[in-house]
Amino acid sequence: MIMRKHMKTKQMAKGLAVLFTASFVMMNTASAFAAETGEAEAVTEEAEETTALQPFFISGEDDNTYTGIDYSQNELDGIMPLLNPNEIASGTWTIDPGKRHVSDVMYLKAGQKVSMAAMIVPTTVKCWLGLMRDSNGDVQCIEGTKSLAYTFEAPANGNYRVMVQNKGTGQTVTASVTYYYH
Repeated sequence: MIMRKHMKTKQMAKGLAVLFTASFVMMNTASAFAAETGEAEAVTEEAEETTALQPFFISGEDDNTYTGIDYSQNELDGIMPLLNPNEIASGTWTIDPGKRHVSDVMYLKAGQKVSMAAMIVPTTVKCWLGLMRDSNGDVQCIEGTKSLAYTFEAPANGNYRVMVQNKGTGQTVTASVTYYYH
């Protein structure tokens, strides 16, 4: 029992290390770009904003904030990959204005957590990063620009998806997304 708990903790630590490493790489890339373009102050302000992001909830019944949903390519191909706990998934999603892109389905038990990070380009477009319940479209998310990271908790047993929604009105964004559940 103790050994199993130790192994689970060790796996979670490895997963967190990889997620944070990916987040730091994404943030360092943004910092290098900012230094090159003279926007270092903006990156510093953005990093301070990222730490203060507060999640919010939107009921699927009342959600009219997007014009359509794009699904992961695996699902469109009819392949439903099985993501295991502490296994990191990542992808690069192109999202049109007003659209939402969602990951493959994950089955989560109440209280399980999903850690996620996204680097958004162009860095001036507001996006949402969050956890969407597949059955009713309920969303827990954060809003911001450039780089977003948060750990959400599943409120109930069910199928969920990681989602990024482009809140901009005129620009398509590219989101480099990394996530795993534990």
